[in-house]
Amino acid sequence: MRILAAAISLFLCTSAFCFELRMIPEISPTAYLRWDLGEGSIRVSLDSRGSADLSLAQSEQALIVALNSWQGVGRQNMRFQYAGITSVQASSSTDGTNSIQWIESGWEYSSHTLAVTKYSYWLEDPPTLVDADILMNGQQYRWTITNADNRQRIDASQTLIHELGHLLGISHSSVANAQMFPYQSGDPSHSISKDDMAALRFLYGPSTVSFNLISPIRRARYVSNISHQGLPLPVFRWQEGPDTNYIVEFSGTRSFAKKIQVSAGPYPSYALTPQIESRLLKLSAVDKIYWRVVSGSSISKIRYFRFI
Repeated sequence: MRILAAAISLFLCTSAFCFELRMIPEISPTAYLRWDLGEGSIRVSLDSRGSADLSLAQSEQALIVALNSWQGVGRQNMRFQYAGITSVQASSSTDGTNSIQWIESGWEYSSHTLAVTKYSYWLEDPPTLVDADILMNGQQYRWTITNADNRQRIDASQTLIHELGHLLGISHSSVANAQMFPYQSGDPSHSISKDDMAALRFLYGPSTVSFNLISPIRRARYVSNISHQGLPLPVFRWQEGPDTNYIVEFSGTRSFAKKIQVSAGPYPSYALTPQIESRLLKLSAVDKIYWRVVSGSSISKIRYFRFI
């Protein structure tokens, strides 16, 4: 059994306008990275040096707010446990201690990066997380738990919510109001969006064989030409259906009299390609783009989204 370490999560402090999961393709196309909940709650600690901008008590407060935001989601089994202050630094990605650490000097990543999540996992099927650490950029940014303005001081809880999503195995989302959207802009929010909830439930919710669409959320809005802006393309996701050969259908009308069909193959998700995105943009004049999934003789319920 081998451990593979990697760095993920670059949360950028830039104004810009569905969920993706962290996958390990060398195992299989559906090997989603997650924690083994059979070992209990996911323990998270705070580095004893805290932040230069926050007292240790304020750092703890910011972390607890972020932990509660995720574990407050219903219909899923993941639970965090705040394990208190630790003197174990986050420099070791295989020590088994999931720690939060502010880096006040010697930041190794881009100056635009607010935080980075590093993780280690067992390279097995399924891949299981064994260690994750969150590094907060205290060198280029000032932090606060009140009155964040995105220029002078950054809201610590919101950034930690985003990074904890990565720690859980969630990658970025193309839904603009999701906590897992890759750019932080606007007023700080500590609320988990429906898209974030869908990602968490997909990883840690009870298993089901019902043929339900779970991403993107109903009435979601996506920025047009997002592939040219370096943003993640929408991912259409569903729970496994009666057949394993899936067809995704898009139409400008609910009747699907005229439609665009794409094959998703045997896996229960489809990532929009720039080519199909260009074709769908021609339908955007009708305001709504409807979509559904065909699995054998079964057809999913219909959902729609908009480009903005």
